[in-house]
Amino acid sequence: MELTPAGSPAAERYNKISYSAEALDELLVDLFLEAHPRAPREIVLDLDATDTPLHGRQEARFFHGYYGHYCYLPLYVFCGDHLLCARLRPSNIDAGAGSLEEVQRIVRQIRAQWPKTGIILRADSGFCREELLAWRENNEVDYVFGFARNKRLRKIIGRAMQQAKQEHRRTGKPARVFCEFAYRTKKSWSRARRVIAKAEQLEGKENPRYLVTSLHPSGKFLFMANGPGSVATYSIDSTGAPTFVGQSASAAVGAISVAVDPQGKFVYTANVNGNTVSAYSVDTSTGSLTQIPGSPFPAGPNPFFVAVHPSGNFLYADNVNGQSVSAFTLDSITGTLGELAGSPFTVGSGPRAMALDPEGKYAFVANTNSNNMSAVTIESTTGALQPITGSPFPTGSSPDWAIVDPLGKFLYAVNLSSNNISVFAIDPASGFLTSVATVTAGSGPISMTLVK
Repeated sequence: MELTPAGSPAAERYNKISYSAEALDELLVDLFLEAHPRAPREIVLDLDATDTPLHGRQEARFFHGYYGHYCYLPLYVFCGDHLLCARLRPSNIDAGAGSLEEVQRIVRQIRAQWPKTGIILRADSGFCREELLAWRENNEVDYVFGFARNKRLRKIIGRAMQQAKQEHRRTGKPARVFCEFAYRTKKSWSRARRVIAKAEQLEGKENPRYLVTSLHPSGKFLFMANGPGSVATYSIDSTGAPTFVGQSASAAVGAISVAVDPQGKFVYTANVNGNTVSAYSVDTSTGSLTQIPGSPFPAGPNPFFVAVHPSGNFLYADNVNGQSVSAFTLDSITGTLGELAGSPFTVGSGPRAMALDPEGKYAFVANTNSNNMSAVTIESTTGALQPITGSPFPTGSSPDWAIVDPLGKFLYAVNLSSNNISVFAIDPASGFLTSVATVTAGSGPISMTLVK
């Protein structure tokens, strides 16, 4: 018996099997759906490409340098033990070739039956391509992909790798330090994305690894700074409702701003009346806080706002009565703060808010007394701040808040006294700000946020 494509003339189907490729594709997904008595809350789809060795002169036969022989390179999509797609392909193509079309088809069929089920895609670096990432971000599908190593990434994780080396020398065992940061390729990606890095030191060599993902910390807890100097913790259930968990011991007077590191391990507050920054470790199971040894850490006069760098390596606090920003190194293992060389860094008068771009290349400080916005570059390895040419940039009256959009293209300043919002375009190469609009707001606007 021979396999014959559907639609072949009847005369050519004698003693042959006819099939429908579309029906076979749908059948694999249907069998998967039917195997579940109810829709799961979340599923993970694994994409993979592997070799099928060839030993003759088959059609579309190519030599593959990685596998070291002639082969096909079929694409597979699994969910657990269930096969959802098997697509035969030649091996002279990119590992991710055709995967977008297959994922679109599979997701469409799954969501027709399970519209509320969360979907996560998982794959190695061969599938980390802009068209796949962008489609998933626009269609409420999460992803975790491997990301190939390069010199830029190695430079970013320099401090974490140094910590791993020190731990390896101390123990004589493999040591790992995890960190994360926002990263954008120079040409191929349309936006900055969250990268998680493992800085690992083995005997005699480094072993860094990277993931790019749309997933973020669980959002299980809410932390609120209380003026007397403590931080209250609330748990967040599936409905979004907060439940009070507990309150940290008072660390300093005037806790006015709170920030969490990218991994959700540490909480920091700016203490406007104590001239300090407090630091707490987070119990990731309960959300309870424990003050970190050495906390609170000295800052400048009346720190009003605190921000953690996207890499998790640095922390900044603007000093409202010091015309400056206090900068700290952040130990990703202990959460301890250390004064950064050159700190504090001079900005305008009355700095009350700070916004960092998603990649952590630039910081923007709203100076409420001088009616302008200071713009600085952030040195990736040291965290030092350097004024951008043309800074400060004029805003409305009494800018009290600043925020950068998730793509890092625009900066918004909320002007308390002039009742409007100043909008700036951010030059991705230099951080230079160009005014593009002034938007009328209500009376006395004081803050804002953006939805990703």
